[in-house]
Amino acid sequence: MKKYLAGFLAGVLFTIAGAAFADDIQSLIGKKIQGEAVVELNGQALDTAIIVDGKSYAPVRAIGEAAGYDVSMQNKKIILGEKATATTPGKGPSVEEQKAKLEKRIADVKQRISDSEKLIEASNSIINDPNKNNAGEEEFLKMRQRNLSEQQALLAELEAQLAALN
Repeated sequence: MKKYLAGFLAGVLFTIAGAAFADDIQSLIGKKIQGEAVVELNGQALDTAIIVDGKSYAPVRAIGEAAGYDVSMQNKKIILGEKATATTPGKGPSVEEQKAKLEKRIADVKQRISDSEKLIEASNSIINDPNKNNAGEEEFLKMRQRNLSEQQALLAELEAQLAALN
């Protein structure tokens, strides 16, 4: 009888401890995005961060690559690793390396422009739908349009740099 009682009490304790621990785990699924903010490095827009419950969630890939890290994802883990570079001692990156880096950044910026255009389209459809609550959506639309114009300016600058290398 003592074994059953001890087992029952252990089970109750594990259940309560597991439930208490589960309350500490927070998920962003279902949370409302309260705002967006442009992430800048030395005055240059990198990407857009979102704000949920007063916390900003920054884009790890854009920040990591800007800091010179190789960013990858494996088994639901984001890994920042040192970037391997092959340069001649005493010299900076070769022209080919510079071109490759610019081409990658151009592709990333084009993807961000495409994403921004889709978000603007979604905002417009919410604003124009009388059945939806569009409170604050006009502010999101302005922010997204600003972000789009910054990304387009960045794209033009990067393409000009690439043209100068050719």
